Amino acid sequence: MNHERLETQRKSGSQPLYANGIPLGVAFQEFWTWSGSDLISNAPRGILAAFLVAHALGVDGSAQRQSRSRLASEALPESGAARWSLRRSGRGSQLHPVCSRQYGITRFCVTSRAGFASLRMVFAALSLLAGVALVWLSVWLKLRSQQCLQWPSVMGRVTESRVDDARLETTKPILRYCYDVGGQTYVGFRASFSGYGVSRAAMEAVIKPYPQGSRVRVYYNPRHPASAVLDNTAPSDWPYWLSFGVGFLVLAGYLALR
Repeated sequence: MNHERLETQRKSGSQPLYANGIPLGVAFQEFWTWSGSDLISNAPRGILAAFLVAHALGVDGSAQRQSRSRLASEALPESGAARWSLRRSGRGSQLHPVCSRQYGITRFCVTSRAGFASLRMVFAALSLLAGVALVWLSVWLKLRSQQCLQWPSVMGRVTESRVDDARLETTKPILRYCYDVGGQTYVGFRASFSGYGVSRAAMEAVIKPYPQGSRVRVYYNPRHPASAVLDNTAPSDWPYWLSFGVGFLVLAGYLALR
């Protein structure tokens, strides 16, 4: 596929840059200093080596630049999407969004679009997994809060009841109690299947009815006695997790179908 060749001219560095006819207040020399002065990185090493070889052989670099421009325009497919391209003018250079039918798609734009699409699908997959997990959690909490109403109970003793605030970001209520089922001792940690607030007052309200050393009634799962609660009538917060799960599923669908 043939495309119009973009002729280039060697710049001295003093020419200004323009955008839509408006001077940007910077010159080529500032751009070169900003982008090419770091000779330690790998990116400019090949260009520097080519320059040194051309300088030693006395070869003009304009033919090499024109060859790169021609290869860039011929090697890539034609497209009608708008791309940013560099137009030459007598006053300097200008950046314009031009039709790629004239200059061809740049490799950068193709890579960017493919990268954004892949990133969007990754976020869609993560949102889908999070949504499924939260919906499953809400269903589990709802079923457990209903089943524990029929659980048998035994008497137990609270061994630890406090708010762990050693680190502010991990402050949480600590509740542990011991109880015996079938001659075996178990340690429980759950007050109920209801959640609690993030404030210290809300956490203290969770453990306040169960002071350390007190006797408590423990409701346990007859199939798995290690699962137990102290309050089997507290409302579960499963609707809260269900709403989050549905939100993530909606987000996953939006990202996948966009």
